[in-house]
Amino acid sequence: MASRVLWEIDNETSGRDFERLCIDLLHRNGYLDILPIEPQDGGRDAQETPRPGRSSEGHPAFHVLINPEIELLSSPDTTFFEGCLSLPGFVALVPRARKVLVKALNEHAEPVHIDADGWYARILQHEIDHLRGTLYIDRMWSRSFCSLENYTRHWKSKPANKLLQEFEPPCNRD
Repeated sequence: MASRVLWEIDNETSGRDFERLCIDLLHRNGYLDILPIEPQDGGRDAQETPRPGRSSEGHPAFHVLINPEIELLSSPDTTFFEGCLSLPGFVALVPRARKVLVKALNEHAEPVHIDADGWYARILQHEIDHLRGTLYIDRMWSRSFCSLENYTRHWKSKPANKLLQEFEPPCNRD
């Protein structure tokens, strides 16, 4: 579902019409994290616009990313446990880039560029992977795959370096 075209737009679609389309889809679905829409012309001319704002807690505020393109700005060598509602009740260690650049359109059909690092970069990679048909289990260190119950019982309180020693694939070790 994530990769199919939900709506095609063309160069005649106004920003106001596009915004109404996004709001309509938000209401119909109850919520929306990433909206995959593929314009017939392959995208509009990119002009940098401000990055999404922050919530009162300092986290990135809710925002819409349409046709996101992601560029890894660092190697995928930051490894941590991830889970997903697509496979509830399980987690695994997943290497991700610490820094990324995402180019997309917002709900007003305006280009946005997001320079993200840390958890925000990890979340963007995870969610954009869904649009490409990739789940965390496709990137995980397979030996680390476990139930949430086992993670909580055996691994949650362990320091990161211990986890890396325990689970890092032999081909990744120096």
